[in-house]
Amino acid sequence: MTFIKPEKIGLVNKILIALAIPLVGGAIWLIFVYNQVVSISHEISSLKKEIEINQASTAELKEKIFDRYSSENVEQIIGQLNLVQEKNPEYFKIPEKWVFASQP
Repeated sequence: MTFIKPEKIGLVNKILIALAIPLVGGAIWLIFVYNQVVSISHEISSLKKEIEINQASTAELKEKIFDRYSSENVEQIIGQLNLVQEKNPEYFKIPEKWVFASQP
């Protein structure tokens, strides 16, 4: 008859336990990392959809702005505000030297 002594753990069992603990810990860590990657992937896809929506609305706004400031509309606005195009405009002249920097 064989007697088993449970309080005595052999060297092979110690090695197996020492290898199994990091293996199980690594597997659990990989599951968490995989879940994070999947959630980031879903977030990226939702952000891409949001970017496409924003690009479409931006294109619509640009089109409205260009239509608003087309040459016909600008001429109409000029007529409504009674603006006159100046033939020889006089611009402000900026002196060569700065007044506050050239004083002693």
